[in-house]
Amino acid sequence: MSKKLKLFFFILLLLIPIISIVYYTNIESEEVVYENEDTNKTEYYEEEVENMTIYGYKPGESVEENKIPLNTHEVIENEDYGIYFIDSTEHYVYHLNPSTGAITQLDGSAQETFSGLYHDRANDKAYYWRYKPLETDKIMEIDMTDNSISEYLDKGTEGFTRVFDLWLYDSDWWISYTYTSAGTTTIIFLNLTDEVTETTSFASAATSRRLSRITIVGDMFFFLHWDNNDDNTKLYKYDVGDDAWTKLQDCGAGIQLSSNKNLLGISYDDSDKLYFVLYDSGDSKNYLYTYEITADTLTKGAEYNIALMMNRNTDATNAIPFNLEKAFGVETGVNDLMVYQIALNRGHLYKIADLTNVSWLVDYPNSKIAAITDKYIFIDKQADVELWEYVE
Repeated sequence: MSKKLKLFFFILLLLIPIISIVYYTNIESEEVVYENEDTNKTEYYEEEVENMTIYGYKPGESVEENKIPLNTHEVIENEDYGIYFIDSTEHYVYHLNPSTGAITQLDGSAQETFSGLYHDRANDKAYYWRYKPLETDKIMEIDMTDNSISEYLDKGTEGFTRVFDLWLYDSDWWISYTYTSAGTTTIIFLNLTDEVTETTSFASAATSRRLSRITIVGDMFFFLHWDNNDDNTKLYKYDVGDDAWTKLQDCGAGIQLSSNKNLLGISYDDSDKLYFVLYDSGDSKNYLYTYEITADTLTKGAEYNIALMMNRNTDATNAIPFNLEKAFGVETGVNDLMVYQIALNRGHLYKIADLTNVSWLVDYPNSKIAAITDKYIFIDKQADVELWEYVE
């Protein structure tokens, strides 16, 4: 290698921290946010400088009527048919055209509540749980090809008012919910398709409890549970094949599952690690936890006040980096307008976008990211909602 080439690489390595920082520029009078594809791998720049691909968030359309999703787990993106979400009131289901910002109400009324939006990508359909007092509980189906709504499964008036999640496993539909009777809290995973109920009970006098969303790895359902009786969050799994419940980890005294529904997701890196965020009541901060499935090891990481995407809400058919789970800061203001992603080589989280220097923050200081999909983020400016697109 020539001395000039070595000097070039040496200078380039010195510049890596600068290159890694998101910066702003103007292209065709539009404010565009750029960042490098993989900030943590210096060898990428050493060996492939000429072929480096840059990705960034580009401001898009304003969302009609300033609608935002209930949380980031109640929004799905379909490559061909757009975005579908349960709105922030829990009472309505909408379709959003990303190209125009136009929304269409598909279902809902002030008397109904919806939860558990689930994407069947293979068949271009979506499903969600519908609850209405004095009426039957149902799973509803959206046919994305024409946005028609139909009843998929009627469960009668069983009163599943506290449904935490809805998911599809091996052609069967499941829900998770809890109830308390005589001081015993029971978590129920109900197979709605074959009517088999799987339960585990916790004898406690808890008056408040939280359950995370479900993440599936193989034939195992992973989830987190917290109640205010012992104030500890615990990680569990249910093995469908063995019909067995296992408490994997006690996350420690005062470690709570957040009351913010955006923080109830568990990410999976398609290898061996689960990621989730828990609240430490000792210092009033949120931390990123990592659980290694094979080693059965739980690690409390750095402070991260973020909402993580679930693996089920990413499209595996997309090219990298559009098929990797992302995360975003959940509070308002400049400190949390950040977007993160599980690294290409897995094992850690890295920042892919920093929106804290956008000019409109002066006028809208309480802006926040409301939800994220593979290619879009909802930015709630309070007075306006914008959809920003992740582009090359």
